[in-house]
Amino acid sequence: MQRLLIHKPYPSVFLLGVNWNVNDYNTIKSNEILKFLLTFQDGLRLSQIFTTTTSDDGDGTESYNVKGFICYTSQHYMIFMRQSVMGRMSKKKISFWKLYNDCSVSEYCMTWMQVVKYCVETKCIPTLIVFEQQAETGATITGFKSAGDSFFLAEEEVEKLERLSNDLDDMLEDDGV
Repeated sequence: MQRLLIHKPYPSVFLLGVNWNVNDYNTIKSNEILKFLLTFQDGLRLSQIFTTTTSDDGDGTESYNVKGFICYTSQHYMIFMRQSVMGRMSKKKISFWKLYNDCSVSEYCMTWMQVVKYCVETKCIPTLIVFEQQAETGATITGFKSAGDSFFLAEEEVEKLERLSNDLDDMLEDDGV
């Protein structure tokens, strides 16, 4: 894999394209989407994918978090974006996911588990990942902290999603799709 050279100042946002290496998106199975989403990590340093001209000097400018991702499904695109707000009672930063579709914005807060389940059920294929530079206010590479905010899924949640994706793939095969 060729690594590109990137210079400071680093971009505040960058996009990473996902190449599924298929001629027909209909051939991608739900289980493949699940496996891809399970690889998501909350933190990324530019040096993991680019050659940088200087080492990260502790200012946090090389550290990024996943802000969202664009998906393709049934001949149209949608985006999941993570938003953060300060909790009224706890005074702690909380985050949640919203789905922006062609005609609507989900009004309910989605957990990472709900996002993954939605993508598996609808064969929503991630095609572009949006990364946002972490604020220089002492944020760490792990970024969001609470269990609902992270990309961590408990083993039993992963098992449920695997059963769901396998069942969906089996149904499509039975239907000859």
